Amino acid sequence: MPSDSPLISVVMPVYAANYQYLKESIESILSQSFDDFEFIIICDDPSDKTKEIINEYQASDKRINVIYQKREGLVASLNKGFSMARGEYIARMDADDISFSQRFEEQIKFLEANSDIGVCGTGIKITDRNVHENLVNPTDDASIKANLLFRTSIAHPTVMIRRNILKNLEILYDSRYKHAEDYELWVRCSEFTKFANLKNILLVYRLNDSRISKIFQKEQIEISYRIQLLVLKKFDYHFTNDQLNVHSSMILQEFEKCKTSIQKIESWLLTLLRINDKNHIYPEFVFNKILAEQWYLMCNSTTNLGLWNWKKFWKSPLSKYVSLNKAMKFKFFIACLVKFWVN
Repeated sequence: MPSDSPLISVVMPVYAANYQYLKESIESILSQSFDDFEFIIICDDPSDKTKEIINEYQASDKRINVIYQKREGLVASLNKGFSMARGEYIARMDADDISFSQRFEEQIKFLEANSDIGVCGTGIKITDRNVHENLVNPTDDASIKANLLFRTSIAHPTVMIRRNILKNLEILYDSRYKHAEDYELWVRCSEFTKFANLKNILLVYRLNDSRISKIFQKEQIEISYRIQLLVLKKFDYHFTNDQLNVHSSMILQEFEKCKTSIQKIESWLLTLLRINDKNHIYPEFVFNKILAEQWYLMCNSTTNLGLWNWKKFWKSPLSKYVSLNKAMKFKFFIACLVKFWVN
């Protein structure tokens, strides 16, 4: 049974219209195999239906603590929940996801055995009407941090974080990076703690139409680019506006699918590679592999350039760091070949 001072504080924001999966989400937390936790639910602009569901569970489980508020938004809700947390660890949860019953048990076991890890995520099962796939992000600290230059590789709803990291340094979510507030938080945390992702799939992540990443997709991408500019400061290098524009075009997916764009992207990625090799910002093998993955993604999105694109990809120094299986190579080649014959 849970103690007076819970080991985990679970923080889950809920929104007025977002109650379709609320029962499943709450039950997935209450049925965890590790039960020493408090469950903080921050309900923003609650509807009668949302209140009815939450109150039903709160009446039967003393671990649940509910705060009802009026239209304060996600960032304010998260900050309020984190500030209320009493546990040694804070676990995130979203109201439309499902945590597997062993999630907390596996994360606690890992964090207790690895005192240097401050933030721990897990693999996820992505699902909606048309998509059902598993996603396992990089598991090691070096890869997770190096990836921050292009994306966050920690699934926010799976996170378990040591509370003293936030308490001692007074770091909370920043409203200036709304819709990508977790991404910016990880950039700040990367300066003083280590990250990890468990390989196990421990959460069902729903891609429903009410999800912030769908509603505010354009804004989220734009804010992500602003965050990446913060990461680029680590390189201690004066990048030109043209170079930053290339990075922006990659992230915002606004580059023209032409030979000139691909050449500029290659030049930009090779510049990052050379600076890192010289200054040792990230482990070379890890960072070079991540740059190579970006190179593949860009070239794979410009198969309209035909066999020129295929040859350009393999002639680049970046390609020696790419790990493509036979199926990926075949699909990439066929896409370029078809466009070659069509053109």
